[in-house]
Amino acid sequence: MKRKIESGLFILTAEGWLRRGITTGTTATAAILGAVLWKERVEVQTPAGIPVFVNVRLKREEASAEALKFAGDHAFDATDRLKIIAKIERGERRGHRGHDIVFGEGIGTFKNGRKAVSEAVLRQISENLRRIEAEFAENTILVEVPSGREVAKRTGNSQKGIFGGVSLLGTTGFVEPWCEKLLRTKIEIARRYDKIALTTGRSGWRFCMQNLRGFQPFVFGVHIEEALSALQDCEEIVIVGAPSLLLKWAMPEKWRRMRTLKGRKREVAIENISKAVLKKARSINENVSEAINIIFFRLTLRRRFRKQKEITATLSEVSI
Repeated sequence: MKRKIESGLFILTAEGWLRRGITTGTTATAAILGAVLWKERVEVQTPAGIPVFVNVRLKREEASAEALKFAGDHAFDATDRLKIIAKIERGERRGHRGHDIVFGEGIGTFKNGRKAVSEAVLRQISENLRRIEAEFAENTILVEVPSGREVAKRTGNSQKGIFGGVSLLGTTGFVEPWCEKLLRTKIEIARRYDKIALTTGRSGWRFCMQNLRGFQPFVFGVHIEEALSALQDCEEIVIVGAPSLLLKWAMPEKWRRMRTLKGRKREVAIENISKAVLKKARSINENVSEAINIIFFRLTLRRRFRKQKEITATLSEVSI
């Protein structure tokens, strides 16, 4: 039991074990390490700080390594069994962020040309390569997803302005096993607390831990509505999340439009999201006291900081 829990790949529930999966970011990192170290089983450090061992298939004739993403007990992961390939190339082409890593075919691209690889994944790859720096020669490593274009059609990438493939993502390195069993388990645990914060993901969870004393945070992902319906007896509930995810839940018809807004119009839209989320949440559970849009919260802090600097500068000029 201890070994399973420490691996990070299992969750113990009243109904038995649930298996976590690994993210596309962890899978890509495994393929890269397999190509560099030329090993069929590699240890990948995850952003959560828990190492995970991943099997890799080596192809000598192509100097490539293949890793398969697995979704564990996640019931609807469109990228389950996705193959990610890392290939050693001898060219002069430079990769991303100073590393000889090039993200190629099957990995989505934003309209501005930037590849759909999250900052967390870039850090994960960089930190894992740093561990084996002595093994990393002056070669280019090309990362590709052969079925990426096709699989992306089953994801929401096109609605996010990402085209031509899947995204490489993962804030923890693991995929939560979202299914009925996990949802029931989380709801049962949440019922033990008087004050809870329902979050859409890990960013919201971290925000709660840092800023909401007295509230126990729970990540419910896309299952906010089910949680609100089941937690009618909680004394107080706060909803916390990134604006795009909150808006997608509360007002899906306006979600796509917001992604096209820029500058001040986007800021105003972000400010109004909390009101829409709170209205919908209270229609399901009257104990919801607040909806916190973490991006708006940061914008507010920045404005306060800028205003404080302006006041300080003015006082300095007056004193002179």
